[in-house]
Amino acid sequence: GKGVVDMEPVMQVVGLEDETAIPRLVRDCLDYFDANDLQAEGLFRVSGSRRDVEKILSVYASRANTGEGKGVDLSGEGEATVCTLLKDYFRSLPDPLVPYRHFDTLCALASQPEAEWLKHSLPLCQDFSPIRRELCLRLFALLSRVAQHREANLMDEANLARVFAPVLMLGEGHSPLEQLTQLNHVIITLERFIRHYPVLFENSVDEET
Repeated sequence: GKGVVDMEPVMQVVGLEDETAIPRLVRDCLDYFDANDLQAEGLFRVSGSRRDVEKILSVYASRANTGEGKGVDLSGEGEATVCTLLKDYFRSLPDPLVPYRHFDTLCALASQPEAEWLKHSLPLCQDFSPIRRELCLRLFALLSRVAQHREANLMDEANLARVFAPVLMLGEGHSPLEQLTQLNHVIITLERFIRHYPVLFENSVDEET
């Protein structure tokens, strides 16, 4: 449609299995939040301006097209814009951050008590590719820090999990109705990922043998 930027060179639609490092756009967003106090009310729930997001994407696209791998300085952007940019990246992946192949098993495990869930989810998370685990580690660490400021931003683990559910964890070929029937299981899973991310994802890229 009019004004829509070609996401392909920016959003790395080749998929995470073909990545050797965290994509530049994601690193820039994470760096932005590392320097941010995470106090803004509704952080990650409030959407940014689509026009601002597309403007930033066009800069990434032009740099990707010219082979310039340099990042974009996001420090002057509003929190909601950078939140939307990050969610758009994950939404664009051909196979979500939580891979399709583990969706049904993780949803089934969500009804287990937390200690049992942790024991059974660990091998599934260790089966993620190294780059996927690295991304999970960085993203869920950020969301955990956001939740620590819940009194100011009103975003606890459950609220964050609800916002990220349609972006990070989907059933392959699922209709919106099918996705809705599993929503509570997805929210529980993501909430627990935020709480237990060090145990689930920590032995990432450089510990591979």
